[in-house]
Amino acid sequence: MPGYLPEVEPVEFDSFKEAKKYIVEELFRYMHELYDAGELDDGEAEQTEIEILILKELEYDFNFRLGNYIFWTLS
Repeated sequence: MPGYLPEVEPVEFDSFKEAKKYIVEELFRYMHELYDAGELDDGEAEQTEIEILILKELEYDFNFRLGNYIFWTLS
């Protein structure tokens, strides 16, 4: 969206592996926030956890929508 500013400053890493590790940790953190706030039920949280674990194994750029945010890597 033109003119859109992120709520969080982009983060830069020296390797894809480091970026992926950071994004996966952020996804798990945010997923737990949503679950604790009642925005994800047990089934949604379980499915999201499985999808995040799949991302953890990827060797290429990805994006993932969770709640109101999109998390991504760009090399």
